[in-house]
Amino acid sequence: MKILITGATGFIGSAIAKHLQSLGHELVLCVRDCSYAISQFPKAKVLPIDFNQAAHIEFWVEKLTDIDVVINCVGVLNAKQQRLIHFETPKALFSACQKTNIKLVIQLSALGVEESQTAYAITKKAADDFLLSLNIPAIIIRPSLVYASGSYGGTSLFRALASFPYFIPLVGDGSQLFQPIAMSELTHAIENFIETSPKSVVLVNAVGIEKITLAELFVSLRAWLGFKTVKIIKMPKIFIKIICKVGNWFNSPVINNTSYEMLAEDNITADFELQQFMQLANINLKPFKENLFNLPSYVQDRWHARLYFLRPLLRFSIGLTWICSGIVSLISFNTSISLLEKISISSSWDSLLVLAASVLDIILGVCTLINYQLKKISLFQIILILFYTTMISIFLPTLWLDPFGAILKNIVVIVATLILISINELR
Repeated sequence: MKILITGATGFIGSAIAKHLQSLGHELVLCVRDCSYAISQFPKAKVLPIDFNQAAHIEFWVEKLTDIDVVINCVGVLNAKQQRLIHFETPKALFSACQKTNIKLVIQLSALGVEESQTAYAITKKAADDFLLSLNIPAIIIRPSLVYASGSYGGTSLFRALASFPYFIPLVGDGSQLFQPIAMSELTHAIENFIETSPKSVVLVNAVGIEKITLAELFVSLRAWLGFKTVKIIKMPKIFIKIICKVGNWFNSPVINNTSYEMLAEDNITADFELQQFMQLANINLKPFKENLFNLPSYVQDRWHARLYFLRPLLRFSIGLTWICSGIVSLISFNTSISLLEKISISSSWDSLLVLAASVLDIILGVCTLINYQLKKISLFQIILILFYTTMISIFLPTLWLDPFGAILKNIVVIVATLILISINELR
């Protein structure tokens, strides 16, 4: 079959695309980052599509030529345009599917959207409800927590929390119930749904066979990663809420109010809905721990888990260093000018150069803090540090002997910036 998949480079979307590709289906992938998708799926047709600008039926009609199945995997936890991304554009896509007589539409939603009042849940449910109102063959899949050998988003956050040194921090008392489903089980279910396409719209809750608490989930993940057993500490809700508000301010894709709401409540389904899913998907489910420990765990998984919270801290510290450097230069304006005079710079330009350099440092720091064009900004920072260091080495070599290592620390900053470039990508 010819299958169009939106969000095909996401955590779930990429797994679905890989599985369907292995079965010999012809794929058309709608993504933002075409270069990455092409590298991962060289045999697929890749279309550059921004869901912020695709809320038109006519836009999708031409994309659906000869398409048999459409799978919508687009989802963002923290974005200003959630209604556009989760509802308006999918609405246009589903309407186009009806107009072009697509054989099957699969909508990836989320378990719990019926009860939650977050923007994520409200907009996801709106798309589900619209699809339910159409007279087309469709399946709305609402999965619980999905886990695999890799991780992204919520699963990365869970691994990071489970990997804390000395203790495991819990949101609330850790008694919240989850029904995690293995990625292999979800992709197998979708394979079977495609083979036995329904004649109308069907809604299923895709969950694992076992209900476990959040505390049990974290303990299992820690053991799977290979870390030693530690105590579990219940974190005050007010502390978690403050952290999530900071995450909102920095536009974090995971540490935000939506994540908190999803963690604070149970994420399970009724037993009859579990049986319905297993029957419709024609699959047998295995317990969480059995599936989890059948997956390999490598040192890279431990690195990723431990670096998860250090990555934003590294970016924050580098950005703050540049901002403070610029501010200090402005405060110590005369001292900065006297240093320039020793480099034999024309005195008529000294004040302007100090001012320009200080403002530039502050701008680079702010860009780093807000994660704007981070790779380009970081490379420019390294070039600037090398330039500063070279000039100092030529004209003020004695500063290398500074007992506080003012110039020696440039080496550390360069290495830290290179590390930030390497680990800043989230997928």
